[in-house]
Amino acid sequence: MFKVASLVVYAGIIALTAYLCLLVPSLHVDHPLWVKIYGVSRFSPGKFLYFLFLVISGAIFVNHITLRDQERKFLYSRYHRRTDFYLLVIFSPLLHMLASNFTIQSRDDYIFLGCKGNNTQYLPQLVHGIRCGAYDGLPMLSVWGYNLLYTAGYFVGLHYTYLDAGRLSNIKLNAKHMEQWKCFEWMTILVITLVFTVLFSYCAYCYYVMGRLAYYGIGCVVCFAAVGLGQFLVKEGKVHVHHFNLGMFFFLLIGIQRPVAAFFQGAFAGVMVEGAMRWGFEPPVKGLDHPHHPQHLMFHDEYHAPAIPKQPQTSNPPCTLR
Repeated sequence: MFKVASLVVYAGIIALTAYLCLLVPSLHVDHPLWVKIYGVSRFSPGKFLYFLFLVISGAIFVNHITLRDQERKFLYSRYHRRTDFYLLVIFSPLLHMLASNFTIQSRDDYIFLGCKGNNTQYLPQLVHGIRCGAYDGLPMLSVWGYNLLYTAGYFVGLHYTYLDAGRLSNIKLNAKHMEQWKCFEWMTILVITLVFTVLFSYCAYCYYVMGRLAYYGIGCVVCFAAVGLGQFLVKEGKVHVHHFNLGMFFFLLIGIQRPVAAFFQGAFAGVMVEGAMRWGFEPPVKGLDHPHHPQHLMFHDEYHAPAIPKQPQTSNPPCTLR
């Protein structure tokens, strides 16, 4: 009951913050490179403040509400440190500029793929009957509702802790677990694969129209090459990818303003924040000396068992007179 009440209060705070951030005026940026990348000549501090608030408040929520049974200290991750929270905040500006700045909406944004006057490289799009580049701004309530859809996805991802339980916790992409899969696990993977295929095929089409497909393709190649190189260079390196790594990867692959994209990018952002606070920042490739190398792992799901067992307390021996 406490967690449900906390979620309702948190949702109300987020909704109010989303509206207040829309009141922050945008800054004019007329640099050609900025306009080429983002399709607009403005930067919205309100969008960044909203994303940063989601990250910070989500980390606090996971730490003190979702994982309250573990009695963690303020903003501590599984390593009993705040470093993972600090890293999450430090990387937030970069993550925003690479992904959420494209997807979260402000009143000064141009809908869908971005429009710059009569530039034919973008799809023609009518905004409430007025062609892009010739309007006074999107309606406040429309933008607020769109960003609340982003928030709804974020709430879903932020509660991945509860999805990673029961039979769903058996869905791990390694041969040992896949041999034990039943119909439920295979059907779940099939549905996820279909949803992801449709989602990222649509994103790829949009990137192709915008001329950005090559950049996203190069980014994917660099990520996979880095993991492969790490496994080759690290002594007895093993790939052990947490959902935090996957959440960040898929988060960065979405960069368009459409409702379905907003929901899923918000969901991946929630998975990323939940994973960072629950498991901590961990490299996908771990050497034999890493405490969470697959050979040393005692637990995979921290929600059901602590990753670092507590040492038994021993009382001091009684003093004796000699």
